[in-house]
Amino acid sequence: MTTILVVDDDLGFVVYLCLALTRAGYIAVPSTSVAAAKPLLQELGYSRFDLLIVNFSLTGTLGLLEGAGQSVKVIQIDDPRVTRIKRMPADGKLKKAAGPEGLSRWLRTVRRVLGEAA
Repeated sequence: MTTILVVDDDLGFVVYLCLALTRAGYIAVPSTSVAAAKPLLQELGYSRFDLLIVNFSLTGTLGLLEGAGQSVKVIQIDDPRVTRIKRMPADGKLKKAAGPEGLSRWLRTVRRVLGEAA
């Protein structure tokens, strides 16, 4: 089973996305901060996760992603509240979006990044 960690400080968005990912057949693990996600990743190991969906504007994101190395795919949450996003490697990038069209884009990108058929 594919396991995805979602890290964003917007609890409503995290819950919305995790529910959608769960309905699509993934195991979705929510986190509302990098500080909460780090111990989880260290305890379980980065290899336990197939994908990290992370808001790059959060403090500590660089350290979180450096720990992942090349073993985990990453999708950047493009936060409209932030005008300048740190330059970090990501396998995909999406804007926060609600509604069926936004959710459909998210799920297509998740499948593409994971190498699954759309």
